[in-house]
Amino acid sequence: MKRLWQLVEFVSVLPVLLVRFMLPSLLGYTIIAERYIPDFLVWVVITTDDSSYLSSISARFLLALALRAKAKIYVKADLQKLIESSQLFYSLPTHQRQSALPRGEGSI
Repeated sequence: MKRLWQLVEFVSVLPVLLVRFMLPSLLGYTIIAERYIPDFLVWVVITTDDSSYLSSISARFLLALALRAKAKIYVKADLQKLIESSQLFYSLPTHQRQSALPRGEGSI
Protein backbone atom coordinates (compact mmCIF):
# COMPACT_ATOMS: atom_id res chain seq x y z
CA MET A 1 0.00 0.00 0.00
CA LYS A 2 2.92 2.36 0.71
CA ARG A 3 4.23 2.19 -2.84
CA LEU A 4 0.78 2.84 -4.29
CA TRP A 5 0.33 5.89 -2.06
CA GLN A 6 3.79 7.16 -3.03
CA LEU A 7 2.90 6.76 -6.70
CA VAL A 8 -0.37 8.67 -6.23
CA GLU A 9 1.50 11.50 -4.49
CA PHE A 10 4.18 11.55 -7.20
CA VAL A 11 1.61 11.79 -9.98
CA SER A 12 -0.33 14.50 -8.13
CA VAL A 13 2.72 16.72 -7.60
CA LEU A 14 3.91 16.61 -11.22
CA PRO A 15 1.40 19.13 -12.64
CA VAL A 16 2.13 21.56 -9.81
CA LEU A 17 5.86 21.19 -10.28
CA LEU A 18 5.66 21.65 -14.04
CA VAL A 19 3.21 24.59 -14.08
CA ARG A 20 4.38 26.52 -11.03
CA PHE A 21 8.11 25.83 -11.09
CA MET A 22 9.48 24.40 -14.33
CA LEU A 23 7.57 26.53 -16.83
CA PRO A 24 8.22 29.87 -15.09
CA SER A 25 11.88 28.90 -14.67
CA LEU A 26 12.18 28.11 -18.38
CA LEU A 27 10.59 31.48 -19.15
CA GLY A 28 13.28 33.22 -17.10
CA TYR A 29 11.30 34.03 -13.96
CA THR A 30 12.81 33.77 -10.50
CA ILE A 31 10.81 31.37 -8.35
CA ILE A 32 10.54 31.85 -4.61
CA ALA A 33 8.96 28.98 -2.70
CA GLU A 34 8.13 28.32 0.90
CA ARG A 35 7.27 24.68 0.22
CA TYR A 36 9.14 22.77 -2.43
CA ILE A 37 10.33 19.33 -3.47
CA PRO A 38 12.49 18.58 -0.39
CA ASP A 39 9.51 19.39 1.83
CA PHE A 40 7.26 17.18 -0.31
CA LEU A 41 9.72 14.27 -0.15
CA VAL A 42 10.00 14.51 3.63
CA TRP A 43 6.21 14.61 3.88
CA VAL A 44 5.89 11.43 1.77
CA VAL A 45 8.56 9.65 3.82
CA ILE A 46 6.88 10.58 7.11
CA THR A 47 3.36 9.84 5.88
CA THR A 48 4.26 6.42 4.49
CA ASP A 49 6.88 5.66 7.15
CA ASP A 50 9.30 4.60 4.40
CA SER A 51 12.69 6.29 4.30
CA SER A 52 13.71 4.13 1.34
CA TYR A 53 11.42 6.31 -0.80
CA LEU A 54 14.23 8.87 -1.00
CA SER A 55 16.27 6.49 -3.15
CA SER A 56 13.35 5.60 -5.44
CA ILE A 57 13.27 6.58 -9.09
CA SER A 58 10.37 8.99 -8.55
CA ALA A 59 12.13 10.82 -5.69
CA ARG A 60 15.36 11.11 -7.68
CA PHE A 61 13.39 12.36 -10.68
CA LEU A 62 11.72 15.06 -8.55
CA LEU A 63 15.07 16.15 -7.11
CA ALA A 64 16.55 16.37 -10.61
CA LEU A 65 13.64 18.55 -11.72
CA ALA A 66 13.97 20.67 -8.59
CA LEU A 67 17.60 21.39 -9.37
CA ARG A 68 16.72 22.45 -12.91
CA ALA A 69 14.02 24.91 -11.76
CA LYS A 70 16.51 26.88 -9.64
CA ALA A 71 13.88 27.92 -7.14
CA LYS A 72 14.84 30.10 -4.22
CA ILE A 73 13.65 28.73 -0.90
CA TYR A 74 11.86 31.16 1.37
CA VAL A 75 12.65 30.53 5.02
CA LYS A 76 10.38 32.02 7.63
CA ALA A 77 12.21 32.13 10.94
CA ASP A 78 12.91 34.42 13.83
CA LEU A 79 15.76 36.78 12.94
CA GLN A 80 17.58 36.14 16.21
CA LYS A 81 17.49 32.35 15.61
CA LEU A 82 18.93 32.81 12.11
CA ILE A 83 21.71 35.01 13.48
CA GLU A 84 22.52 32.50 16.23
CA SER A 85 22.54 29.61 13.74
CA SER A 86 24.83 31.42 11.31
CA GLN A 87 27.20 32.48 14.12
CA LEU A 88 27.38 28.90 15.34
CA PHE A 89 27.97 27.61 11.81
CA TYR A 90 30.73 30.11 11.03
CA SER A 91 32.43 29.53 14.39
CA LEU A 92 33.22 25.98 13.26
CA PRO A 93 36.58 25.25 11.58
CA THR A 94 36.37 25.33 7.77
CA HIS A 95 36.61 21.55 7.34
CA GLN A 96 33.66 21.03 9.73
CA ARG A 97 31.59 23.69 7.95
CA GLN A 98 32.19 21.98 4.61
CA SER A 99 31.19 18.58 5.96
CA ALA A 100 28.01 20.10 7.45
CA LEU A 101 26.83 21.32 4.04
CA PRO A 102 24.99 19.07 1.57
CA ARG A 103 27.16 17.96 -1.35
CA GLY A 104 27.37 20.55 -4.08
CA GLU A 105 26.48 23.48 -1.81
CA GLY A 106 29.03 26.20 -1.30
CA SER A 107 27.18 28.64 0.90
CA ILE A 108 24.14 29.02 3.07
